[in-house]
Amino acid sequence: MGPSVTYLPYLRAVKISTESGDAHVDLTINESSLLQLFLHNPNRIISRQEISALIWRGIAHPASVATLVGRLRNKLGPAGKWIVGRRQGGYIYRKPE
Repeated sequence: MGPSVTYLPYLRAVKISTESGDAHVDLTINESSLLQLFLHNPNRIISRQEISALIWRGIAHPASVATLVGRLRNKLGPAGKWIVGRRQGGYIYRKPE
């Protein structure tokens, strides 16, 4: 069985459950907003421009988007692999079955 992630929006945190135990991870406001975007749009490619518009009101360097996605993936631990980069220039959240 793989990891389980529970998003706690009121705490801006996630609870990650694995075979070795549970962990609570705090998120920044931007990480929390990005996670909400992915969770509300599973299996849909979200462009870097969409992410930039939501997080920074459209004013962001593409590297800033990549950095934010990378930080969120790292904080999600094993569940971070569910967020996949696309060659078309965006990201997709592959909702686990």
